[in-house]
Amino acid sequence: MEGSRAESTEWHALYSPNRSVLWGALYTAEDFDNSDESDDSAETEYIDVDEDADGDVVEYFDVPETAVDAAAALDLLWVEDEQVSEDPFDPAAVLFFVPDEDTAALLDPAWLAEHGAFIVPASPDLPYLDLVERFEARGVDIAGFAPESTEPSVPGIADLTGARSLPPIPRVWLENGIIEAGAVNKLTAASGFGKTILLSDMAVNWSLGMSSLDVDEDGKPRRLNRPQRVLYIDGELGLPWWTDYTRRFRFPRHLPNFHLRTLTDDAPTWPALCTPDGAEAFLAFIREFAIAVGGLDVIVLDTLSAFVGGEESSNDTWLEFDRLVTLPLKASGITVVYADHTGHDNSRARGASAKKAKLDVEWVLDLPDKSAPDTLRLSNPVDTGKMRNGFDGHPRVVHLERRDNPLTHVRVDVTRAAKSSALDGDTDPRVLDLVVKMDAAKLPFKVTKRDAIAELRAKRKHKFDDKLVTTAIEFRENREAARLAAEETPDGGGIDAQE
Repeated sequence: MEGSRAESTEWHALYSPNRSVLWGALYTAEDFDNSDESDDSAETEYIDVDEDADGDVVEYFDVPETAVDAAAALDLLWVEDEQVSEDPFDPAAVLFFVPDEDTAALLDPAWLAEHGAFIVPASPDLPYLDLVERFEARGVDIAGFAPESTEPSVPGIADLTGARSLPPIPRVWLENGIIEAGAVNKLTAASGFGKTILLSDMAVNWSLGMSSLDVDEDGKPRRLNRPQRVLYIDGELGLPWWTDYTRRFRFPRHLPNFHLRTLTDDAPTWPALCTPDGAEAFLAFIREFAIAVGGLDVIVLDTLSAFVGGEESSNDTWLEFDRLVTLPLKASGITVVYADHTGHDNSRARGASAKKAKLDVEWVLDLPDKSAPDTLRLSNPVDTGKMRNGFDGHPRVVHLERRDNPLTHVRVDVTRAAKSSALDGDTDPRVLDLVVKMDAAKLPFKVTKRDAIAELRAKRKHKFDDKLVTTAIEFRENREAARLAAEETPDGGGIDAQE
């Protein structure tokens, strides 16, 4: 194995089902001090004696290097990943070597047969696909092997091999399928649609250690792994709004992990965050704040236009903002949530296309029924949304209902109701929302239009279009008929009428 790869033309790749077989075979006599007659020669130590600056005797112990260790240092020894090896302490191995006196024994057919090994003509510099094909022909998947030596110690170079050897890091959701922890999230909506009301509900609940929209098996808010230390930077509303709305939400008066900075009050502002001076001042404040409160988990910026400055339709504005602010925040591990305004069609954020380049998650909030302003919809479609790490089975559309006394937001599962009806696929989402309201109110299936309107509007204080009530009543009747029909069949399943 001496000499450079460039100087050698004849390489072999030796597969062995156990690394220890190679370790033993390549220990040569010259690796040991045979003057010691002990049988445990593998543990022989050389002792060098020297004197330090003060004249004291210093002993250096050294364990001799094996040919296997030398091969590993040169990336010539590849071992099977311990996650797929039957014995992680003695995994299978592939040794690349050039035939010489020290390795001649490895070419012996009898030795190969005895140890279940085989030889493939190949060098470590062979194109990977060719290497894979040669090993696959012998029934071995080389993709499960990797060089044993470590990555070069160069600042800024990621150790991908080491990262892949660790168990996958589970994603953490602050709101299941909607807001991802450690990611750059954005909620986009037209002015007046209630994005700040929704974000404030989420952010304060996170600081209390629970989700705003998720519930557990008992119907209680889902608990997070711990309370999140939240910094909410409000660039539009001011302290009076927060005093009013935290009262409406009935949040505790003392919120030790929720911190608010409002730029409409006396707090000093920063230059535009798309400029070096603005970004530097902003990040310095974030660092100082994090130290003061013992760490920062979540930062909410509401809204982007209040902080960034520059021309919104210019890609340069957002490229600089992301380079100077977004990427440093993400690198720090902080969960970032941006609020933004939509353009004229209410389906996407206004401004340049580069505005979403560094986002991990983007949702658009809209009102599917303008006559029902408390019926909200979060959408993450392919053309306007974003979910960089995938949806993990969560829906691209989430229906919400804003309720009062106390003010809160709840998920509305209109999909489940739709799937149980022949109207599925053709039903107006506003009708499905109204069906959910009727179910929650436990209205009879044969309810009249007049009684339904009176119950929902006068007693429940719901807002909706009267023209949809008849369709919603028919929907519930058809669904109940389908449930009863299913119960009459041996294998039939049904949906609870009040689900």
